[in-house]
Amino acid sequence: MDARAWLAVVAVIRAAVESAKSPVAYLKVPEAVPVDRFKALAGFDTTPEGVAALFSLAWLVNRRIELPFLGDPGPMPLWTLVHDILAHGEPGDREPPAADAAAWRAARRLLYVEDEAGTARPTPLHLAYWQSRDEWFRRRQEIASRRMEGALLAPDGEARAANALLVERLERELANFELGWEVEGRRRDIEDAAATIEAFQARSPRRQWARWKEMLAPFVDAGGQGERIDVLSEVRFGATAIAPAGVEESLTSWISVSLAGAEIDRLVDGLPAALKTPLNPGGGPLGLDRLAFAYRTVAVTRPWPAREVLESNAWRLPDRDRTISDGADPAAGEYPYVATGLVLVRHVKASFRPAPPPPPAAIFHPGLFVVANILSPPPPAPRPVKRFASPRFAAARPVRPAAATPHSMVLLQEATLVRRGVPLEPARAAADVPQPAPPPPAPPEVDPDEPILICALVCDAVPLCPNPDPELFRDRPALAATA
Repeated sequence: MDARAWLAVVAVIRAAVESAKSPVAYLKVPEAVPVDRFKALAGFDTTPEGVAALFSLAWLVNRRIELPFLGDPGPMPLWTLVHDILAHGEPGDREPPAADAAAWRAARRLLYVEDEAGTARPTPLHLAYWQSRDEWFRRRQEIASRRMEGALLAPDGEARAANALLVERLERELANFELGWEVEGRRRDIEDAAATIEAFQARSPRRQWARWKEMLAPFVDAGGQGERIDVLSEVRFGATAIAPAGVEESLTSWISVSLAGAEIDRLVDGLPAALKTPLNPGGGPLGLDRLAFAYRTVAVTRPWPAREVLESNAWRLPDRDRTISDGADPAAGEYPYVATGLVLVRHVKASFRPAPPPPPAAIFHPGLFVVANILSPPPPAPRPVKRFASPRFAAARPVRPAAATPHSMVLLQEATLVRRGVPLEPARAAADVPQPAPPPPAPPEVDPDEPILICALVCDAVPLCPNPDPELFRDRPALAATA
């Protein structure tokens, strides 16, 4: 894809998706995934081709993330970092009451079911919750996109008024969807169960520590029943997938965007230099006449603990000077951000304004001036006014020469310009005649088999980590440093 068109896509995604709570890390070059291979990213394809696709996804989203563009992968992937913490760290001491343990077990039964390998999988109700949550985000993003488009239109135009009505209708539909999600999807029950599990983990560090090890072991220990090994590189990796499945076949879940050149320029002008310079080093105009594409976001799912470990304050490391994340804004450290979603783009169609024609070369023909003088000789000098004694002729005026023909005037002007060394401009016949407005551009043709582009990673900032609670280690000696 042309870098100028990619910069325009980045400008739209930043305006529609990125927020202070969910920063976005962009790819300098989008990752193109064929549609048939994209289907494997939901995690259900166990063929060698499907495992290879999951391997590529895992190494993309479980790397050290910097903003605003992804940099080098870093010394270790996320699953290796979590394994290192669980292998060398120490949990705190605290036993929760029996009632809390019973509530925790009930919450886990609502959200998870274990397969034969001991891996926790979401229950159908939990999966339905995440699908509804994804649709909720999609609707909110579509409203944000339409508002963005409306802000770029003329304030008093009909298109602006139509856009406002569309936004109102989408907001009403979102409110109805939220009501159905609350009643039929048991949204509050699912979220309360997740909060119960999170609170119990803070009250029972040792039990949760053992549980985290059990969840991670199949993906990092040799011979684990849930391990994933890339066929080509023979590298073991932490299984990672996207949700929901089937987005490559859905037509309604993608948000369409179509912007004119002036609207694109305003969006790009508002980008920070850190985003514009890498994709447009020269800083010149993009020259885009129109840009159209479709986008959506998907969640990143991991059947092994990641954010839970990094966000917990119930463990400590032997090296007290080690900083996984400093919790600042922007965050820094070994692993300051965790990818929680992907921004997908497809059907990108960009057209560019034609380049202006080069200036005409200077023309000098000595004979042109001669021909002009022959065809249109210069007017004679005015004759002096004869004054008469009669008062009737006292206000007599000089006699004007006959008006030159248009053809002779053109030749005379051209001859004068040539004599002065000014380049001749091409003839502009009927320049003042109003031209009809050009027809609207035809809708771009869409290829259903066109690859899907991974545009960016939606992230969560990792809070201060490690950040052990002093109350959990009050009577414990310091850990000895390990090699």
